[in-house]
Amino acid sequence: NGFDIVITDMIMPGMDGFELIEKIRKINKNQIFVMVTGMEDKENLIKAIEFRVNFFISKPIKPQKFYEVLDDAINLVHKENRNKLSRLLFAQYKDTIDKNSIVSKTDSRGIITYVNDKFCEISGFRRDELIGKPHSIVRDPNNDKSLFEHIWYTIKTQETSWSGEIR
Repeated sequence: NGFDIVITDMIMPGMDGFELIEKIRKINKNQIFVMVTGMEDKENLIKAIEFRVNFFISKPIKPQKFYEVLDDAINLVHKENRNKLSRLLFAQYKDTIDKNSIVSKTDSRGIITYVNDKFCEISGFRRDELIGKPHSIVRDPNNDKSLFEHIWYTIKTQETSWSGEIR
């Protein structure tokens, strides 16, 4: 199931810490690493940064420092897990909305930045015909222009909610 945190020494028999990190990164590019080292030369520090080592512990290891670094690493794991859960929940929410609603999103100038499949179906346009265009491209000529001005005002000011039907 993988590891939350990998603690490795920089120098080990057989393979060094960098080789270990390189092998693990092929499996999990986001792995969190704590590197223990007695070598504090500039070259190895730069290499560790390039290998995206998250935390360092210098030898000789002081227990208090080890606990602090480990606590920081655990907090990072918790943060990553919360972010993964948030992304998962957002994806589920988006899928549910997209399956049950007609959705379009614009920037502050009214330029379309997102449409779902249902919006494309009902508008008669393909996604590539809508993205980057003003939202007025889908305005039905039977709808009064002032209706859209009112809707846009409501969206921009966020003073109230708008409900109604438009073609």
